Amino acid sequence: MPDQPSHGDAFGELLTDHLQTGAAMEIIERDDGFITATAAARYFDEVDAWPALDIAAVSRCHGRVLDVGAGAGRASLELQQRGHDVLALDTSPGAAQICRRRGVPHAFTGTVYELADTQPERFDTILLFGNNLGLLETPQSATRFLAALAALSAPNATLAGTGTGPRATQDPVHLRYHQLNRAAGRPTGQLRLRVRHRAVATPWFNFLLLAPHELELLLKDTDWRLADIHSDGAAYLAVLAKR
Repeated sequence: MPDQPSHGDAFGELLTDHLQTGAAMEIIERDDGFITATAAARYFDEVDAWPALDIAAVSRCHGRVLDVGAGAGRASLELQQRGHDVLALDTSPGAAQICRRRGVPHAFTGTVYELADTQPERFDTILLFGNNLGLLETPQSATRFLAALAALSAPNATLAGTGTGPRATQDPVHLRYHQLNRAAGRPTGQLRLRVRHRAVATPWFNFLLLAPHELELLLKDTDWRLADIHSDGAAYLAVLAKR
C-alpha cells in the first residue's frame, strides 16, 4: 500500500466534508514534519465570531472587491450583505464550488495571474482576509503577486490584508525552523506547507509570515505603499494604497 497521500484538492474536500458533517478538521503539515489540526468551522464563521482585525479588514473595503483566497466564502458573503459587488477567488475548485453553494454567485477558480489574463472589470479593493498576506509566498514571488493585483485594480484601489509576524513564539520547534530558514538564507517566517484531508494532500506550497516592517520593505519596488497598520499582538491589518 502507498505510504504517501495522493495529490488532489484536499482543501476543497475538507470544506465539502465540513459542510456535510459540521465536524471536519483542517490538517496542515509543514515540511519539517510539524502538524497542526484546527476545526474547519472557522471557514464558515459568521462575522461576530471573526477576529477583530478581520472585521476591520472587511470594513476597509469599498466598491468592487476581489476576495483572494476566499475559502468557503465567509468574507464574500458578508461583503455582499454590505452591498458590495464581490468576486471570490480561490485556487481550490472545491472551495469555489462551496462559495457558489453558499450564495456567492461570482467565484473564480485559479490564481491571481490566471484571473488577470481574463482582463476582468477592475477592482476597487483587494481583500487578503484571514492571514492571507501569507499568499505573497516568498520575497521573490511577492513582487509578481503584487503586480498582478495592481493590474487587476482600479487607479485609486486599496488592498486590505491581515498577516502575522513570525517571531512572537517561544516554541522550540518553531524557533528551530526559524533558525533553519535563516541558515538557508530564507526569511524567518518562510513556511512550506500542505493541507491534508483523509488520504489526499495538496501539493506543497509556500506561505510567508511577515512582520509589518518586513512587508513595508517588500513594497519598495511595487505599485503599492503602506498607508495604515493596525496591530493586535503579532497579528496585524495592513492597508495598502495604490501608488
